Amino acid sequence: SASIAQVHEAILNDGTTVMVKVRRPGIEETVRADIDLLRSLADLGEKYIPEARVIRPRLLVEEFARSIRKELDFVSEAAYTSRFYEEFLNDERVLTPRVYWDLTSPAVLTLKRLDGVKITDTEKLQEMRIDKKKLAADLTSVFMKQYFEIGVFHGDPHPGNILVAKDGKICLIDF
Repeated sequence: SASIAQVHEAILNDGTTVMVKVRRPGIEETVRADIDLLRSLADLGEKYIPEARVIRPRLLVEEFARSIRKELDFVSEAAYTSRFYEEFLNDERVLTPRVYWDLTSPAVLTLKRLDGVKITDTEKLQEMRIDKKKLAADLTSVFMKQYFEIGVFHGDPHPGNILVAKDGKICLIDF
């Protein structure tokens, strides 16, 4: 559960385990109200605090508003996820989830579930006999491929979004 959505595990009729991300009811109105408040505060800051004009608070709020609107649209997230899936489909080092487009909308995102342990769970990685040096090299290489070859990169690479599968493959989730 997060501020914008909740994620639930589900099983499709064919037995495939998926993750279903569901946008919180009313979140668009909440975000809109928050952005309006931020705009008002930015305007006041620019008007009454001369030093604030240098950082252009209103411009920062508008950039945040564009970013959060994109985050609220799960079709956009599905497109990024699908791009990663296609780019890494034949890469032996990494797995990314498949998008179930027929079960995806602006408010619902359905992805194949990837199983693994958090990349920071060193005890589990040791139990799984994962070569940490190889894992580090693969992770670095995978991210360099994103930056320098694909031109699109995972924007939220925290330990909860980078898993390691039993076979040592890196699982990237939550785009």
